[in-house]
Amino acid sequence: MFNFSSDENEDSDADQTGTGEYSESVDDEESRGSKDESLIGFDDGDDNDDDPLQEIEESQEELECYTVKELKVKLVERGLIQTGNKADLIERLLNPQPSDFKNKTKIEPWKTSKAKALLIRLLSVKSNLIRNKSPTEVWQMNEWFKQYPLERFINNMKNLEKALDARGGIVANDNREIEAELTTLRALNQQPPIRGYPLWHEHPAMKLLEQDIKDGLHEGMTPLEFRATRPEYKEFDINIFRKHIYQEERKQREMPMKVAKRNKLASAKHKDEVDEELARWYADQKHNEMVNEMADLML
Repeated sequence: MFNFSSDENEDSDADQTGTGEYSESVDDEESRGSKDESLIGFDDGDDNDDDPLQEIEESQEELECYTVKELKVKLVERGLIQTGNKADLIERLLNPQPSDFKNKTKIEPWKTSKAKALLIRLLSVKSNLIRNKSPTEVWQMNEWFKQYPLERFINNMKNLEKALDARGGIVANDNREIEAELTTLRALNQQPPIRGYPLWHEHPAMKLLEQDIKDGLHEGMTPLEFRATRPEYKEFDINIFRKHIYQEERKQREMPMKVAKRNKLASAKHKDEVDEELARWYADQKHNEMVNEMADLML
């Protein structure tokens, strides 16, 4: 009798061995696969090539292959300004500076800035807040001041101080000159009039003549007869009084035409000035409110 059990057992062992090896290999692959899956999203710090958030930097040689239009697209994607030639665009992509970003704060021109208005207010009132402080210390007091470079702020502050001092000197000199002129006018008014006649513009006869001519009381009378109607008129020589009669008649005759023309021109000019002033007021209202609020907080 033939014994096939050994062969069958060997085949069976072989099958079992093969199956076991296959099963083991499958298990190993599944195990490795599950291990790989467990590591998805884990960054061990050694390889960042798969990090979607990492920005791939291009070299200067690669950037030079792009057109200006393509470079500007890259600048827009990164929030950078697109001014300049191709070399400027490449340099900005390689080494962006804070001033290259679009969302940078726009600094007000010093001439019309809130910082200048506030500084003038502080200097004008001789505030104790800045009296004993250096320009650098004043610059550090407020964010409006610190928008401007320190050296520029110091120069502006010195110029404002000089301008305010000069203005104060001009005002004081003007006041002295005005007072001297008023003193001279008072002295002249106290002097006796030329040829013994009173001053017409200070005499009640001027207002009386204006009203009498307006009422037509002078009509049908000669200047001599009209002069005799009031004692105030008699204080003036007939020749002088006659001239004032003619001047007043001419003034009242021509005044309506002159007034109408003047009012028409003035109305048009007034409308333009009002419109301009209103636009300026709306533009400056917020500016002034902010300056006043800041000054009130600081003073």
